Amino acid sequence: MKRLFTALLLGSTSALASAATNLVANGTFDENVSGWDTYNGATGCVTVGSDAHSGSGCLKVVADADNVAADSPWKTQIHTDFISNPLPAGNYTLSFYVKANKAAKMRCSAAGDEAYQPDVDVTTEYKKVTWDMTSKGELSGFNFDLGYAEATFFIDDVVLTSNSEMPLIPNGAFDEGTSNWGIYNGYTFLPLKPDSPAAHHRVNN
Repeated sequence: MKRLFTALLLGSTSALASAATNLVANGTFDENVSGWDTYNGATGCVTVGSDAHSGSGCLKVVADADNVAADSPWKTQIHTDFISNPLPAGNYTLSFYVKANKAAKMRCSAAGDEAYQPDVDVTTEYKKVTWDMTSKGELSGFNFDLGYAEATFFIDDVVLTSNSEMPLIPNGAFDEGTSNWGIYNGYTFLPLKPDSPAAHHRVNN
């Protein structure tokens, strides 16, 4: 009986994500606030607002008197995980539009590593905010820290993009042996070395 063993090789090219891929699952809020959690703040402080920058919805967050402090913006903190979690090592840019019902300030903070955006002044008109982030391979998501003082915030069009091509399939070139690859069904075989002929060709027994 012949047994057919097929080894996959992606060669020197891995599956790559376009630099324009948004790594935030729900950054438009046109239908809901799915994917966003209230880590700190009043129950029900997060809703879909109608005063959007674009589309039909935005993230509306109320920072009330019981959940603010001048030195603790995390008292009202809204979190989301990245689509790729943890975020592969590299440089990224986070951008979003924000306004408030009065002059206010806020910041973003990273989850999985201590990284904080400088404070951002917020006005009653939408403004675009960007934050360049560096991941060491440990970042899982980020937070909007909105608890400096009482205010109602409107946030929309949240986008996180990589500043370089990013592999969607780790070790797609098998330069690290068969790390990150496992057998769900089929014959058990020994890990292939990158210079093994079997790693490059179909083998019939």
